Amino acid sequence: MANCILCGKEVERGGYSAKVKGVVIRPVCPDCDELCSKDPSKIVEEHREVFEKMLADHREAVAPRIASVATPEAPQRSPRERKLVRRYGDAYLRANTIVTIGNTIKVIGLVLAALIVLITVLFTIGQSKTSDEMTLAFGGAFVAGIIGMVCYALGILVAAQGQMLQAHLDTAVNSSPFLRDDLKAEVMSLPSDTTELPPEKIDFIHCQKCGTTLYPHETKCPQCKSPVSKIA
Repeated sequence: MANCILCGKEVERGGYSAKVKGVVIRPVCPDCDELCSKDPSKIVEEHREVFEKMLADHREAVAPRIASVATPEAPQRSPRERKLVRRYGDAYLRANTIVTIGNTIKVIGLVLAALIVLITVLFTIGQSKTSDEMTLAFGGAFVAGIIGMVCYALGILVAAQGQMLQAHLDTAVNSSPFLRDDLKAEVMSLPSDTTELPPEKIDFIHCQKCGTTLYPHETKCPQCKSPVSKIA
């Protein structure tokens, strides 16, 4: 039979767990558990050595986890994964190139149209406003509009082919059973889901049964194998 960590009384069934100033203490008797809820400051003052030991154990337990978050090890890639990543990377490069070419055609069309209009305006400036000059001005504007619209439409069609290829590649990569989720995100140029918060900003939780320090996303304690409540 265990004893209360605060007063030394014997406790049944492993005793209670209490949380004081963010520190989980276990086991405690019913009286100490009630006192922890009502007056936690008094508990800290009267049992400072207990809390110092608990905090030291907490830092020791959290240190390996913080180190693993700060310097995560990249999983090794199998030859098949490396080959697939390279193959999909080359395909995405081609798709992106097609999109870039389409966008370039649109820009070229607009630039040519603007140049034709500018040349027409410069040529007609200072000239007498005869019917021939007006016809030339309207003709230049018409040709500029035709060239601009044709090039812009052609650029849209070319870029659409590249975007369709990207969509097909996204479907193929996402449904591939040979790639892990992190590799799929890398190939598709998506942000990683890995938490990038500094370790000091991680809101760790504690197992209510054994007090083990856990990550917020963990649902089962690795020590006692009991379900973990989401209450920090």
